[in-house]
Amino acid sequence: MIAEAFKQRRSLYQSLSECVPPLLRKLAADSGIDVALIEQRVKEQESLERKIARPDKVGKYRNLSDITDLCGIRVVLYTNEDCRVLTAAIAQNFEIDSANSIVKGADYAEDRFGYSSTHLIASLPDARLSLFEYRHLAGLKMEIQIRTVLQHAWAVLDWKLRYKTEKEVPKELRRKLFRISALLEAADEAFSEVKSLSADLRAEYKSEISRGKLEISVNRDSLEAFLQQSETVHAVVNRCIERGISIDLDVDRPDTAFDYLISSLAASGIHNLSQFEERLRNVSESNIDDLQAINSRGAFGFGIFTPLRVLMISQLDAENRRRVVDRVPSGGAVGNAERAHFCGED
Repeated sequence: MIAEAFKQRRSLYQSLSECVPPLLRKLAADSGIDVALIEQRVKEQESLERKIARPDKVGKYRNLSDITDLCGIRVVLYTNEDCRVLTAAIAQNFEIDSANSIVKGADYAEDRFGYSSTHLIASLPDARLSLFEYRHLAGLKMEIQIRTVLQHAWAVLDWKLRYKTEKEVPKELRRKLFRISALLEAADEAFSEVKSLSADLRAEYKSEISRGKLEISVNRDSLEAFLQQSETVHAVVNRCIERGISIDLDVDRPDTAFDYLISSLAASGIHNLSQFEERLRNVSESNIDDLQAINSRGAFGFGIFTPLRVLMISQLDAENRRRVVDRVPSGGAVGNAERAHFCGED
């Protein structure tokens, strides 16, 4: 009866597995959480039939709804704190079967290998089921697993090795497996601490910059705060725009763009924000002429990073201009335009 019922309703579980991951991604984004991976699967018919036929499962399930892992969704995040935040958000936005939800590994004995992850048995809430596109999914449950990247790595290793207790493990492997488990757990805790420290540093940078204290080394976070807050940056960019150079002030760019500017600044002898501020104050009309000449070769429509780079290079002598262009080249047409203007290489 159960197997036949699943055969008839498997397509519904497939629909559930497809519609929930986008909801979880949106929920994570709204909670300020980056998602490393989301996987989903629906149990195969043969797998279900083997499960309900196992000696320890015979008589346990009376109805298809008693089996809570027919649809499984795994969410892999970066830190333990991310897992806690998303778990709370899911609990607020889905119907949770608390009796069947567990934190796997929370009660592991010392002789037990494994790594914890949260397993929530959930269903769509009434508010969402009232919408036409979700109405057919009423009554369906899913298992949502939430774990960190390192917990996921251990789970993959655990699945490969199939060792659950110390007694099962060859003694030659025990010490190594315990060390791996301990290292992964310590690393997870350390990553959470690093994330918290990073947030504290970003707040500190913003505070220092707002007070004009710029003896701060140039890095990804300090540079982003400086570009957002510096009146000098905005004044220089506005001067360029008044000269007809199109510049997008948005600093929400890939990390590669920050690395490009940081490397360009370092090659130009700029290692802290105070030095950068001083060079920006020294930008002359001649420097802007250089930027305009490069732009005229392609009418590029710059982001904020390339103009600042060019204005810093422009303040160097000819030898050092070539050195920076060689050491930290721009890509594509912009790179060709820079080489043509600064190095005379058409």
